[in-house]
Amino acid sequence: MTSLRTIALATAVALPLGVLISQVVPRWRGDPVKVCILFLDGLMRGNENPTIWPHELDQELVARGVTLPSRPSLTFGPSSSGREAEAQLREYESAKTAYEAKWDEVKGSAEYQRAREALLNRNRNRNKETLDNLLRHCLLLRGVRE
Repeated sequence: MTSLRTIALATAVALPLGVLISQVVPRWRGDPVKVCILFLDGLMRGNENPTIWPHELDQELVARGVTLPSRPSLTFGPSSSGREAEAQLREYESAKTAYEAKWDEVKGSAEYQRAREALLNRNRNRNKETLDNLLRHCLLLRGVRE
């Protein structure tokens, strides 16, 4: 995820959460700094388990030289009879089983684990930078209010 997408995602999560918190906790309604800090605390807890998107993992594996299995496809022609369709379906099922077995091999490899750890670390660092920027803005907000 790019930095802009991360910031956009954090903002998209922050706004509804801030509104919800301001409605649920009436004593904090007048103090946006407390809402901001509470929001950041929630984001920091979420940073403990950052998300790995499948396409990111695929890109990281390819960059590390891992050959990924190609997905099987199932297409029926316009003039396919019932028997031809059944035969194609059986072929697809066997290709799908082979595809899943190859993915299990990839998932069991050391390179897969290294790619996963690299992505987790990269995402944690990006999230930390975003959290630092948001915390800086919260502190600036507090400075302006006082």
